[in-house]
Amino acid sequence: MKGIPGELSQEENPLALIQQLSVMKSRYRTLCEWLDRISAEQQESMRSISATLNKTLRLVQKIQQHAGIETLPLSEEQQLAMQQLKC
Repeated sequence: MKGIPGELSQEENPLALIQQLSVMKSRYRTLCEWLDRISAEQQESMRSISATLNKTLRLVQKIQQHAGIETLPLSEEQQLAMQQLKC
């Protein structure tokens, strides 16, 4: 700090920049932790939605069979949607 002129602005002061960098690193780590939690919760939500949808489809098929209603095969679009949900 002795070799640095005293009239530097906050943006030009190396010590202030280093302190700001430390704060930014801390904020970045916090954001990364939040994103990890959000990602895990999103994956769990997708698994739950997929499981509920699969149960619902099986229930509908059983009801249709019990009622004697002919079940039609899934369209290509429906098959693609099912494959995406299973991933």
